[in-house]
Amino acid sequence: MKTKEPQITDRDLDLFSDLYTHGLLNTKQIAAIHSPTDTHRRRLQRRLQTLREAKLIHYLKTPTDEPREYVLSQRGMNALSRMRFIAPKRISIPRSTRSYRTHDLALSNFTVTIDLHVRSLEQAHLIDELTLINRSPRLDVRSHRGWPVAFSHNGEKHEHWVKPDRFLGAKFADRPHNRNVRYFAIELDRGTMPLEASSLSKASIFRKLLAYEATHRDGVLQELFLIPHSYTLFLTTGARRRDNMADLAQKLVSSDRAAQAMLFAVQPPAPQVGSYADLMAMEWTNGRGEKMGLPL
Repeated sequence: MKTKEPQITDRDLDLFSDLYTHGLLNTKQIAAIHSPTDTHRRRLQRRLQTLREAKLIHYLKTPTDEPREYVLSQRGMNALSRMRFIAPKRISIPRSTRSYRTHDLALSNFTVTIDLHVRSLEQAHLIDELTLINRSPRLDVRSHRGWPVAFSHNGEKHEHWVKPDRFLGAKFADRPHNRNVRYFAIELDRGTMPLEASSLSKASIFRKLLAYEATHRDGVLQELFLIPHSYTLFLTTGARRRDNMADLAQKLVSSDRAAQAMLFAVQPPAPQVGSYADLMAMEWTNGRGEKMGLPL
């Protein structure tokens, strides 16, 4: 029996847009954006079920004691592109292992917090990753959703593709031109990646720092995306891990421009209905060991 497609509302399109921007969202994160009260939350849950049955969003199998997790479906993507004139993308279902989804949900906790902060300001909005990536005329950059860098270490040259966990912009219409956008490459660390590895062919924080140093030092984002300045945000599990990463940056990163653009912090609490972390009050440490606030 064919499922009757519901009439798509502006609120539905807002939800599709959130899934487009943040990727994987669970019901708590969706409620933090869309449900000012418990009454609204119950209504939202019913609407999520309707949209799922119409195959406009996709529900990922979730343990019974965990909030349900959703991604945008291709049908929902097509509706969003058609009705909001948003660049379409091919939707793929996220990897189903819990470790990957735990990482992606933690990432969404932070990006939703940024989103809520930006929404609280007048004349401000997020710029999603695909919009930024599609600025590049290079097909390989758009297909990789990242950028190539080259760097030397111990006399050897290395080439690497940088693919941040999330790449976002925040635009402020009430600020002067050329100073009204902040760009962030976000790396979410769950404490499992080694700080250093036996080889640069293996993933490590060491390799990430070298790759982002090349990104900032060589003006790669200006060349590919017309982004004159950006910040790389490293979010991790605790103060000790944050300090170890920042200490490694102080030893490894020789470019002042790059070191000052790398910021390290402890992952803030997950957003809740009616509340979210104060990003401006968070303690950030740059790659020179200096304490600072988030430049938003």
